[in-house]
Amino acid sequence: ELLTINETHESELYWALRGAGGGLFVIVTEFKFRLVKSPSLVTSFSAIWYSNATKLVMQRYQSLLFDDKTLNLSDNIFVSMNVNNFYVEILIIYFGIELEELNKTISLLLATLPTSNQINVHQRDWLTFFYERSTVNAGGNPQQLLLENLTYPTSYFKAKHLFYDQPISDHSLDQFIDRLALGDGQIYLEFSPWDGYLSRVPVNKTAFPHRHYKFGIQFMIFWNDEQDEKEQLNLLNQRCIELDECLLSYASTTIN
Repeated sequence: ELLTINETHESELYWALRGAGGGLFVIVTEFKFRLVKSPSLVTSFSAIWYSNATKLVMQRYQSLLFDDKTLNLSDNIFVSMNVNNFYVEILIIYFGIELEELNKTISLLLATLPTSNQINVHQRDWLTFFYERSTVNAGGNPQQLLLENLTYPTSYFKAKHLFYDQPISDHSLDQFIDRLALGDGQIYLEFSPWDGYLSRVPVNKTAFPHRHYKFGIQFMIFWNDEQDEKEQLNLLNQRCIELDECLLSYASTTIN
């Protein structure tokens, strides 16, 4: 039986498909999306520290983002901290034209965090930004590349999400950094604020149970088809378990 579902027709099934289980309930044969106007300009700011500053950057980043009175991000700003064995990066993406809000956020971060080893600022139109942030990066015209049916390089990864609502302790950070150092750069984590706009989406709109947590951690491990897949999986799964143990006491249920 073919059904057309939306907010008014088969509304419970529609709600479930938007976050409660994906393809567990039905087989979706067609989607209809409501498009929104894209921003005309995107500005990105990134600051990079070498691995010897990992703990200090993570401590100050957490303390800043857990202080709602100090840093109150609008819906136009996205902030994340990316961590691997070689460096720490804090990335700010601003979807707007008036730069006063962005400059204020950057100034606050620079005043709170240690001096970085590298700073980059870029402005792009929306399509170029989307192209550069996607996995399509073969050179040429962005419009043409995004519309063509490209063959991507083969790569593999395992990902897990953690959600937590308090800063990670210094002791757990030490354990985390020690375990991270055992990797060879294939382990990658992204720490992102998980409140803001998402916390204001009504429960009856999207079946997402983690909206009340302060932070999300996307934990990823990568390998490629030139390596021994079984050996890499065993090694990386062990690293995943070890790092998970460092953070799990502060996190909610994980999602694979």
